[in-house]
Amino acid sequence: EGGSAQNLSVGIDLGVDPILNTPIPTPADATITLTPDAQLDLGNGAGQPLTVTIPAGSTAATLQNIPVLAVNDGVSEGNQTGTISATISSSNPILNALPGVNLTANISDPPTSPATPAKITLTPLTGNLTEGGSAQNLSVGIDLGVDPILNTPIPTPADATITLTPDAQLDLGNGAGKPVSVVIPAGSTAATIKNIPVLAVNDGVMEGNQTGAISATITSSDPILNALPGVNLTANISDPPISGGGSSSGGGGSSGGDNSSGGGSSSFAIAPNLIQNPNDFFTVQGPAGQQVVLDFDFGSVNTDFFDEIGVYTVDNAQGTINGIAPGAPGYLEAALKNAQPIFSVLPDTNSLLPNADFLRNLSFKAGTNLGFYLVQNGTAAEALGSASTQGTPSNVFFGSPSANPNNTDYLQVSPSGDGSFNLSWRDQSGNQSFNNVVLSVGASTESSLPIGTPLQQTTKLELIDLLAQANQPIELNFNIVSDAFYNNSFGLYKIENAQGTIIDELTGTQINPGDANYAQVALRQSKHNSELGGNRSASGLQQLDGGAIYAPYLIANGTKDEFLSSNSTNQPAQGSEGQVPLAYFAFLGANPDKVDHMRILGNNSFAFEDMFAGGDKDFNDLVVKTNFTVLS
Repeated sequence: EGGSAQNLSVGIDLGVDPILNTPIPTPADATITLTPDAQLDLGNGAGQPLTVTIPAGSTAATLQNIPVLAVNDGVSEGNQTGTISATISSSNPILNALPGVNLTANISDPPTSPATPAKITLTPLTGNLTEGGSAQNLSVGIDLGVDPILNTPIPTPADATITLTPDAQLDLGNGAGKPVSVVIPAGSTAATIKNIPVLAVNDGVMEGNQTGAISATITSSDPILNALPGVNLTANISDPPISGGGSSSGGGGSSGGDNSSGGGSSSFAIAPNLIQNPNDFFTVQGPAGQQVVLDFDFGSVNTDFFDEIGVYTVDNAQGTINGIAPGAPGYLEAALKNAQPIFSVLPDTNSLLPNADFLRNLSFKAGTNLGFYLVQNGTAAEALGSASTQGTPSNVFFGSPSANPNNTDYLQVSPSGDGSFNLSWRDQSGNQSFNNVVLSVGASTESSLPIGTPLQQTTKLELIDLLAQANQPIELNFNIVSDAFYNNSFGLYKIENAQGTIIDELTGTQINPGDANYAQVALRQSKHNSELGGNRSASGLQQLDGGAIYAPYLIANGTKDEFLSSNSTNQPAQGSEGQVPLAYFAFLGANPDKVDHMRILGNNSFAFEDMFAGGDKDFNDLVVKTNFTVLS
């Protein structure tokens, strides 16, 4: 088996002419078909027949030599036999009637050392992977063992595709948990390997040492390769703790606190953190399963536009959303669908409230990946609506260049010494410098959101949520400025839910935004009202009841009493703007023009537009900043 061929001589013997005493020649051509069993190969493959033509005039001395090989079937069987059968066909009836014959061949199959089982090979990684660290190469191949006769590696008989599927802890180049395919070409041996870089995903969750898994399966047109069993590989992963300013658990964070327990071991809580990934995506890092509060601190503005700065969630550190890569068709829409505004930026924000510190807090689960965006002269909601009706808007700029047309960079990120990052944006203002809008972001030292802001985490931005302060009196400290032609009023009224439902205290009737008497009942029951009159600013203190949600309103060119007495149906007057007071709410259905008249400037801080249908959309007609304190 697997050795050299021997020749088989094939011919036709019709005997000797009794008169002439010479070999009798064949009277016509004849075809002899030789059929071996699976142990033998006559040149057409194991068990495949071969035809031999014996021409007319041939005698017993006219022979055809056919090489015969014993097939190396890879099975150690010892000594055995193979058979070859021969049949004839010819136009001559004498030749055609000759009976078939059989030949037995003796075959030696010397014993060999046990063969290595055929398998997919995955070379184990050396050492530990580190979350967010460098990649290690995984070597992938196919090992069919060694030919026992030739003592050489057996090559693959056909192309094969190996599919590698990692778990969510690992990235093979397509993203966390995404499979990759590797083609091993025909003719490959165990030494033919493909190297695949393996990264441990920085999921932002501090889990300590852990493992990741990779499974490998194979497909091929060759049945032997296609039947190879799948294999699995385990990768060890290190998730080193990140220093968060040295704060420790126990003792309320005070210095010198005793954090030991039981046998004297110390327990240290690792402070949440914000990690910058390549291409300006970020990962919120913190203890597994916990929410991490981020601090956004408005810095400065130097723009000609009314911009919205916001954040959106992505699936991984590469910025992919539902399999859509940054810059790919559909990415803008996918990003804006989960957009969360941070700040609305007015060109005169700094001058309206020069001493105000606009802060914004948002909470994310540890492990969340984030990207940032800027919408010039608009909002994410408006841009998303435009994308569905008018095509891709040109006023949306992403913090990652890979998400922008032509890989344009609109954001510079620079770390600061306290672990936060400075985000310096440029829009399409004249100076084209990265100073049009500047803010900072970092993980907060607080584990909970500021009073009043929980519902400001959602699309219901301009609401005051005091539900967590049930049965507690709350002090409202407000500061209002106006840059408007109208004499406007601002107030708060109590609502039953985030959809704006109110209960008429006189009738007990439930009223929703869009109902005819919504504005009348809301203002009649308002808990706070500030009438600027001819003044450009106002401030003061007032007490509210905890355990409730409050919504803001603006009365354009009038007071609460003037509105209730002259236009309680909240209908615009025919003719010129401003003839009667109009009330605008956080709920578009309650507004007489069904247009958004509010923007969020920070925690519990709002900006208002007082003109019907949005007017000049400068949102500086009234700006209010509120703070809340629980009274003991």
